[in-house]
Amino acid sequence: MRREIFCFAVLVAALATSVHGSTIILHGTNGSSISFIGGFGTDAYSRPGGISGDGTTVVGESSPTQFSGTGTAWKWTSSGGFTAIPALINATGVSYNGSVIIGAGSGGVNQGVIVSPSGNTTLGNSQLSAVSPDGSIVLGSYINTDQGFRWTASGITNIPGILGSDSPSSGMSSDGSAIVGQVELANGHLVAGEWTAATGTVALTTGVGGATSGVAEDISDNKSVIVGTTANPGTDVPAFWSAANGWQPMTSGGAFGVADDLTPNGEYAVGNIGFGSGQAFLWDANDGLRILQTQLTARGINLTGYTLTDAYGITDDGGTIVGQALAPGGSTTTYVAVLPEPSGICMLGFGMIAPLGRRRAGRR
Repeated sequence: MRREIFCFAVLVAALATSVHGSTIILHGTNGSSISFIGGFGTDAYSRPGGISGDGTTVVGESSPTQFSGTGTAWKWTSSGGFTAIPALINATGVSYNGSVIIGAGSGGVNQGVIVSPSGNTTLGNSQLSAVSPDGSIVLGSYINTDQGFRWTASGITNIPGILGSDSPSSGMSSDGSAIVGQVELANGHLVAGEWTAATGTVALTTGVGGATSGVAEDISDNKSVIVGTTANPGTDVPAFWSAANGWQPMTSGGAFGVADDLTPNGEYAVGNIGFGSGQAFLWDANDGLRILQTQLTARGINLTGYTLTDAYGITDDGGTIVGQALAPGGSTTTYVAVLPEPSGICMLGFGMIAPLGRRRAGRR
């Protein structure tokens, strides 16, 4: 990965704030921006469930308050705004181009539903966690047993556990050949686990703190990088796994947190770190963990009054991140942050240059 040169926004660009419907957009330098899209209708609480790989579609849920229990599932695009998804009460994932959406069904308790142009598919006693880029493979788990499964139009493959029925169901590679999540060991510990047809279900327990607890959230397409949280009970930290080194912390600070999503090439991850409301972060192996709010501020975006608490999803090229933020007035909103590659080198007032950005690459 090569480093690019970036300049402080106040010296290189005239920045702006714009409003489109209920969406507030704050602009920074070199095409960077953050959109606070709010919730469906007048809802004051909004939580994203994912972003399409091409960055065109965000899905999630919103409600009048966090605990009101009367939520609306939605999809959002920058051109069309919010659209309700009547078949769902929340949306938890979306395919690469936004055409297939998964989530919890509105027609009954404990139903997973796949919403697609060809019609809806209902999977009883299940919750759905991931969908392949083309929408043909869906990952989920049975609510009463926590056993993972992989769905395709030709049938369901149940993912075996190590002890009992607990088996991986958090994330998968694009082709569905590798699935990660959590497994239970004979000593009662719940640890990160991985399943492939070749290896079966295995525990990923080497690395940080002996990895006596944790969960794997996502895996790269070549299966070389896994992200999640792992450590000793009570001290779980955002971490990444490789076959050579096992689990390694994303930060030396030991702060509580989790890495939620990973680009398909394994280059970038996003998540949450810190106690309380926490902070959204962006990570890569070269530059380590960086607080997203700090990165946007360095690009000239004034985030006064906002706190970016979580990052739940990232596009395939690593250039767009979706997450949750505390907004002025106390509402909880969904944000869409764009951090494209800087366009070149700019000079600061005293002839210095500041290396703040880096190249983003990735595909699915």
